[in-house]
Amino acid sequence: MDPIKTECQSLKDLKAILDTAKGWGVQLLVIGGWAVNAHVGAYRYTKDIDLVMKTADLGYLKALLKQHGYDVEDRKIYIAGQKETEDVRLKVHISIGDIVDTSRNFALKYSIDENAYRNAPLLPIRSFHSQCREYELEAPILPLNNLFITKLLPVGRDLDLADVVSMILQHGKELQRDFIANGVGKNDLTNPIQSRIENVSHDVRSGKLDEIWRAQVGTRISKKNRRQILVFLRELSSTLRRSTLV
Repeated sequence: MDPIKTECQSLKDLKAILDTAKGWGVQLLVIGGWAVNAHVGAYRYTKDIDLVMKTADLGYLKALLKQHGYDVEDRKIYIAGQKETEDVRLKVHISIGDIVDTSRNFALKYSIDENAYRNAPLLPIRSFHSQCREYELEAPILPLNNLFITKLLPVGRDLDLADVVSMILQHGKELQRDFIANGVGKNDLTNPIQSRIENVSHDVRSGKLDEIWRAQVGTRISKKNRRQILVFLRELSSTLRRSTLV
């Protein structure tokens, strides 16, 4: 698959899907890699499209994706779409009401409340490849703190580790530990998120993060940045522990 053509097509399809949904009165929020891109910039290549919508809008999903050339599969807790040509293979996942963690056989979910839709910022999404600049767009994005929780859910995926780190490094002061702890607790995610924090901290100390960061970004994580990441994770873990005692 051609990464440049794939990224360009992904951006074109993302805009087309969002425009069609808006015309139908359906509110979609961008999550996943493109949402991280919107919050921190195009620090890595992104291709798959991840969205979330309210359960009440379920009836529109299949028609929406089919209209834009995707083969659609209803997996109950989310809708999956796939499009493939000689040079491009794209996937679309639209979560229905809850964002589910596919890395753990859907065992965990994070519910998106009305405030996230109401407060969703309209942010620019940039292309990683300069050849795709003409397809850049503005889109409604899952708010930063909600997005951070969703990126802590998966295990064993290098891109999610890189995304967590990029959000800490760029927006550590805006990541609200109390808000995150409250959202984690409401969704019964405290134990798995604590475990995930421990794993991420281990990856930072062991050098695994450096390997992933070089592969995705082409640079190394500085000692100063490693300390920043570890301090944030330690403080977040403490906040989670305190929240369980309230």
